[in-house]
Amino acid sequence: VSALGKNKVLTVEKSSKEKRARLILSTNKNTKFQTFKIKSAGKGYYTITCTGSSMNVDVQGGSSADRARIQQFTPNSAKAQKWTIRSCGSGWYNICSSISGKPIDIKGGKSADGTPAQLFKANKGKAQKFRFVKVESLKKSNASGTGLAALKKSLDARAGKESGIWSYCVIQTSSGKGVSLNDRKMTAASLIKLYV
Repeated sequence: VSALGKNKVLTVEKSSKEKRARLILSTNKNTKFQTFKIKSAGKGYYTITCTGSSMNVDVQGGSSADRARIQQFTPNSAKAQKWTIRSCGSGWYNICSSISGKPIDIKGGKSADGTPAQLFKANKGKAQKFRFVKVESLKKSNASGTGLAALKKSLDARAGKESGIWSYCVIQTSSGKGVSLNDRKMTAASLIKLYV
């Protein structure tokens, strides 16, 4: 979910299964071309795979330039398909290229459907902030390391290496509000609140 609008999400343009189809911002319609699987690629990097096409989010040509096109492409081991996920605070994240460290950005900070995603130097703007919302059944979550438990474990590990307070969020899709655990560890004394 983009910080530009609570119902605006990254989408593969025209629900395409073709390689080089670009990523755009559009209104969430809960399609498979608006959902992505995030998988560890090792050393703190992740691949991001479109559920509808089984292709990876990719920087065109492995570019490090500002305004480089963000597209989907056949999965491979190239750095163009490896990303770091960095906390911006309050449950928001930058999705940064392993090549340049530059984050995915919505061109011009516009929230209109069809606005393309691009690579651009970090500027702390809303156009570069995203929230991850789990869409599969929560029944798959358990202490063995699947679902939300796995995400919490991953964030806990990173929080131990990075300074600052971390928030773990479950977003209510109808209101855009989430339950926040303002702690690095899930304990009985942790504070839970509903926030916008």
